[in-house]
Amino acid sequence: MLEKSGKKYNNEVNIKFSLGLLYHKKKEYDRSEQEYRQILESNPKNLKALYYLGGLMKVQKKYKEAIEYFNKYLEFRKDDRVKGLVDRLKAKV
Repeated sequence: MLEKSGKKYNNEVNIKFSLGLLYHKKKEYDRSEQEYRQILESNPKNLKALYYLGGLMKVQKKYKEAIEYFNKYLEFRKDDRVKGLVDRLKAKV
């Protein structure tokens, strides 16, 4: 039973993530943000959602919010590329 519910959860997350990417590509940023945020509501440590939500904020020039999401990502994974991105974004704030 738990295995089935885990698979269902993963499927829902994958669908939401795919929708977030689709909306992002279509420049429907509000809808994209909504999908990523829903993923984070159920799992605040979802690295893909944190990373892509940071990227979404960056594209919209919401640099402070982008920095927040990227920093949250960095709490869970060391990534020099993301750290460099945060440093560049800080220069824009």
